[in-house]
Order: sequence, then C-alpha cells, then structure tokens
Amino acid sequence: MFNPFNKSKKAFGLEISDFSLKALWFNQKRQGLTVAGYNRLDLPKGLVVEGEIKKSDEVANLLQQLVEEAKPQKIAIPRVISSLPENKTFVRIIEIPKMTQQEISEAVRWEAEHHIPLSISDVYLDWQILSEKDSKIKLLLAAADKKLVEGYVDTLEKAKLSPQALELEAAAEGRTLIKENETTKQTYLIVDIGATKTMFSILSSEVIYFSSSITKVSGNFFTKTIADCLNAKKEEAEKTKVACCSPQISEKEQAVLDAIHPAFDELAKEIEKIEHYFFYNFDQTSDKINVILCGGGAGLFGIAPYLSLKLKQKVRLGDPWLNVPLTEHPPLALAQALGYTQVIGLALRGIRPNEYTTQL
Repeated sequence: MFNPFNKSKKAFGLEISDFSLKALWFNQKRQGLTVAGYNRLDLPKGLVVEGEIKKSDEVANLLQQLVEEAKPQKIAIPRVISSLPENKTFVRIIEIPKMTQQEISEAVRWEAEHHIPLSISDVYLDWQILSEKDSKIKLLLAAADKKLVEGYVDTLEKAKLSPQALELEAAAEGRTLIKENETTKQTYLIVDIGATKTMFSILSSEVIYFSSSITKVSGNFFTKTIADCLNAKKEEAEKTKVACCSPQISEKEQAVLDAIHPAFDELAKEIEKIEHYFFYNFDQTSDKINVILCGGGAGLFGIAPYLSLKLKQKVRLGDPWLNVPLTEHPPLALAQALGYTQVIGLALRGIRPNEYTTQL
C-alpha cells in the first residue's frame, strides 16, 4: 500500500505477526520459479503487540537470524517487502464529485479527515479510482499510521534489510489465492485463520472492498479446545491439531473435530454477516461470493466441507501455489503452505516488482 522508497528491485517477502516471523524468497529461472529460501521463527511474547513493534532491537536481531537460517539456503538479498497489520490500517470506499486528477488528490485529503480516525498529518494515504458514474467518482481510500510504518522501516533497517514496500495483508493474500488474469469479474471473501485471530477480506478485480477480524476463532483457540477435550498439554494438543489436517483421522481426532465444530459455526455466522453487509452496501454484478480459506488454522480436516454445508455454498481451501510457476515440487505441504499464504504473495510481488504499480 505505501512505497516511500520508489524502488523496483527484486525482493523477498516477510510477514511480521505478534507471535512469529516468516520469510520466503523466490529464485527466478528461465522455466519458472523455485523457493530459494524460507523460514519461520516464533517470537517471544511482548516483542510485537497487535501488529506494533514494541522492542525494535530484539525483533531486528531475530530478523537477521530468520534470513541466515532459511532453508534450503539463506536469503542472500537484503531487499524486502513486508505487510502491514490489518488492525492498524484503514480501508474505506468514498464518493466525490467528478474532478481533475490534481483536484482528486486535494479532495482525498479533505475526505479522509471524515473517514480516518487519526489526524491526516499522522498517516500515509493512498487511493485508487474504482468507478466513475454520472457526476460521481467512487474511490478506494487506504491509510496507515506513520508511527507504525516508520517503526517497521526502522526495525528492518536495523536488521540490515532494505524495505522496498509495505503492503496491506489482504492485497498479498489476494495475489496468492485469486487466479491471475481472470477474464470474468468475480468477488472473493478470503478467510485467514491465524494464530490469534481470523481475518476476513473481500476483494474484486484486485480491489479490497472490506476487511475485518475476530479474535474468538483462531488457531490458538483450536489448540485450547483440543487441550481441554483431551485434558492434554498444549504441546500434545498442537500435535493432535496437525494430525487433524490429514483425511485419515482416528476416533480420538474425530472427537476433537466434533468439539471444534461450534467454532466453525461462529465462522459461518461471521461469513453470512459479512456477505449480507457487502451486498447491501456495494453495487455488484455478481450475485455470489467465492469463499476461500487460508492461514495456519485452515488445514484442519473437514473445515471447508463443513462450512459449505452450513452456508449452503461452496467454501474451498486456498492453493498458496496457484500463481507460482514452480519448476520443482514445493518444499511445503498444503497444511503448512496455508500458513505461508501472505508471505508467498509478498514474495511474488518481490520477484515481479514492476508489475505492481499500486500498493492497493
């Protein structure tokens, strides 16, 4: 979304969350791409809180470790594209009278005062025209706190990395999960089940219309439910959760899935609510939304078909390699790759920087 650096060199993808760091680097060959290096490190509690870097020096040290210990080889380039946390960015659809490009820039700043809960002097702004109809222009407005952005840039530079762009999480996931060069206009709801929250993003024609999140359904919630069901420790519950990603599950694992079904019901309710909001507030030619699941918690066996039955519409697991022309078998199995969805999208932008002229 924001690119104050005005560079277009190739870079690797990086995801910074409250509990982990993830990196992935593509190497481009004549026939396609290979995963040159990837890695994940857990973060001690308190280094990053709700997407904001609290202890910059410690995170920078771990970032250096992340790239040095990447497999099958260390990440050898310093240039990086990272994402900004959804809960710290603002996306709004606004409408203004028809005017010149220069006048739009002025109008956007004035309109942003009414839509962004921060002072305009304290945010980076970006915008994109969605449509022009009669005497009106519909715009997508995005903003992020300057303090947050500068905290990310400062930490990356301390780690001897060169930030090329900071991007909305939903934009990176859309690049990964939505088939490139689609000829028909489709609308997608991406449901990212992360460690501490589930994020919902609606995209159509590469435009982010809506994003929100809930904390009551998450990978950590699944782990706790499993631990309670089995009267087991967290470590054993995590192993059982991984086992539940396989279609060949035991009776014990089936009992665990049954215990998690109420959480699936919560997801279904939230999806229905978001779809109703979208169709009520936005003019769309499509009468359906394609629901795609991703994130580390999406690999639990049966979640997609369960939601499909509950919602009476197709819900599918995302394919994180959909738009990656790999020349060899991917090093990450599907259940693991789902947790890398966002960073794969960032890495795709990094390998083809000149194809993406906007951060939205």
